[in-house]
Amino acid sequence: AVCNSIGSTIREVRRAAARTGIGIAIPSLKRNSVNRCKLAFKTVSFLDLESPRNIAPGDRIYDGIQYDKYWEIEKIFVKNYESEPFEYDAKDIIIWHKKIKEGMVGFAPECGPALILYPSIKRYMEAIIKSEEFRASIPTVMELDPTVWGKETVTGQEPPKGRYLYEPGTVPTLPPGVKLSSIPVSVSGEERIKFVELVNGAAARCIQMPKNLALGDSSNHNMASSQVDLQPWANKIMIDRCDFEPVTRRIFMMWADYASALDNDYLPQLARAALKSFTYSLSYDALFVHPDPNKNASARATDLISGATTLVREYKKLGLNARRELERDAALYGITFEQYMQTLLATRTTEFLKIIGEINEQNIDEEPIQQRSR
Repeated sequence: AVCNSIGSTIREVRRAAARTGIGIAIPSLKRNSVNRCKLAFKTVSFLDLESPRNIAPGDRIYDGIQYDKYWEIEKIFVKNYESEPFEYDAKDIIIWHKKIKEGMVGFAPECGPALILYPSIKRYMEAIIKSEEFRASIPTVMELDPTVWGKETVTGQEPPKGRYLYEPGTVPTLPPGVKLSSIPVSVSGEERIKFVELVNGAAARCIQMPKNLALGDSSNHNMASSQVDLQPWANKIMIDRCDFEPVTRRIFMMWADYASALDNDYLPQLARAALKSFTYSLSYDALFVHPDPNKNASARATDLISGATTLVREYKKLGLNARRELERDAALYGITFEQYMQTLLATRTTEFLKIIGEINEQNIDEEPIQQRSR
């Protein structure tokens, strides 16, 4: 799977669904793969879909996608620049999309509402650039003193006008009642920054993303405020992972079916039989981790001692097998696995060990009763 970039394909499908509203991946064979299992996937953009030329109104084909009578995707048609588009059945490929509105048949980018706000930033930045260019092209202007040029005694004289040229680095000699002034600036730089951050924050809220994450700037946050702002975003990511999980599982089953069809020496017979009832869970990186590694380690130790978590769960977060890692640690210390487990149990609280002991005693007392009942 690594040699054929299947992991990259999964990420491309998710990005395509966020960008265009739908993600599509078509199974293919990677001819130059060094692995004997050459199964790979080719991502297709929604913009590459095209409806056939001769379609009837009752065919339910729109934008290169054919729907069944329940308006579920049945087939797709990919552009073929030489003749009619290629036809693919939905059950043979990977298709994933997230409906942002109930009863919606078409597709739209997940960040669609944000796309309406970003043109405002573009127009605002263009206005700022034009203003700065104007100020740079005319750095100073001649300002006439009204107490001098406004008197009736000088009505016969023409006031200075036009351009006043002088060499850079020299002090100009100006006519009486004239001084050089710069063009005033009405908006400060801080106000401009706040406006841009405001529009970016509003656009990020369309997908429940906090402003500090969208801007990549948490300088005005502490750990507590960052956690409060990031929690809705973390919840959205966890929900999105659950929604997208069927795609990952289906790709794995496609790979397993293809690998099982190869020669017997590629997958052992035991593995082929286990794939039919193989169960597994997906592990993801933590969404919020304290930057201090000592505090993270202390928190994990507290959870382990209190029983809020287990070593199996902690190793699962890292994508590792707990039993295998513990056996390696025991071998490193030169003791058996059972002795190593006794050492780990010694770190538990006395209350925890007391409860475990009472449960074991209760099981021992109930065993003779059960034997007599038989």
